[in-house]
Amino acid sequence: MFGLLITVIFFLIDKNLFPGSALARKRILMRLERNKEKDMELQAEFVALVHAYEAWSHKAFPQTDVTYTEYINLLKEKSSIEYSDAEFEKLKSRLERHQISDYIEKVKNQEEAVVALQADIACQKKKLQSLDIAKAS
Repeated sequence: MFGLLITVIFFLIDKNLFPGSALARKRILMRLERNKEKDMELQAEFVALVHAYEAWSHKAFPQTDVTYTEYINLLKEKSSIEYSDAEFEKLKSRLERHQISDYIEKVKNQEEAVVALQADIACQKKKLQSLDIAKAS
């Protein structure tokens, strides 16, 4: 009898019918929403920074022709894909265990990308301040 009960429990877990999968989806959704909010905040901060220094047509990176306008557009496009309504809807549906694992990995990667963007904005701010000083001279 005990063996049958354990088999049923593992079956429910494997087929994501156990409440744990709903809890996992809920936690992933919360983290995804938090990542989206932070990403949007950072993008707004970056746009304000570029606007303040009127650097839209300046190169965002050395040895490339990517302007700040193009860079911001790329960031927005990336966000619109990663944080699309479709992504949130997928998470609200029933997922298999490997899909939950994939989303956990995806959310971790997004969190790392947010930290990287934060660091890049700090670096770009210094660059733009030095550009502004060079213009004033």
